[in-house]
Amino acid sequence: MSRHNPQHDITGLLKAAETWKSQCLLRDRALLDDAGQYWNYENLQELDSRFIQSPQEGGGRYFDKLALQLADASPEAIKLMAELNWLLVLFSTNVRPDTKRGLVRNIWELTNEKMPKSSLLEDATLSGAGSTGTGYNTHRWRELAFLIKMMKAFKALAADDQRLRLVEEPWTFAEWIGGIPDANARQFRHIVCFLLFPDSNLRYSQHLR
Repeated sequence: MSRHNPQHDITGLLKAAETWKSQCLLRDRALLDDAGQYWNYENLQELDSRFIQSPQEGGGRYFDKLALQLADASPEAIKLMAELNWLLVLFSTNVRPDTKRGLVRNIWELTNEKMPKSSLLEDATLSGAGSTGTGYNTHRWRELAFLIKMMKAFKALAADDQRLRLVEEPWTFAEWIGGIPDANARQFRHIVCFLLFPDSNLRYSQHLR
């Protein structure tokens, strides 16, 4: 039942998640840029420094704050940030596909390059799988910080077989991600478990009560 959504077909979304797993998670290849190789620890460390360690306090739009934090960032780090945000909003049915595309495009084009065309940016992929509630968007920066920490921890694993085991065993992955700081408070913890293991996880972004 996890692969079924009564509102619309989520086949494209799950296929996109598989692409992300094989290209970005298990390797360092880009998601939207065929020639890119920037899903690596070094670029994640740059984003950690610019985003997590240098927060933009006060009011303001999510993207405007990101743009300030990414000023003078490397093009690779900016593209990685765009693709991290693609992953962050992929699951949510609360955000329209046009809005998701616009967010990814705006971040990507901070490099002064046009965002490539990709099936991963089409409505069939971006329509979402489940509700995330208003809190997920309100605290999106917290979810993004958790995602960066999660990816750094994953890329820091020394052996390829350690990474492969995590993405092949749902309960091993669930235990591992539970050890990432702030995991208990983050919806993305449940989202990524569903995206990687839709046959073993319910299509929810929060604990059932």
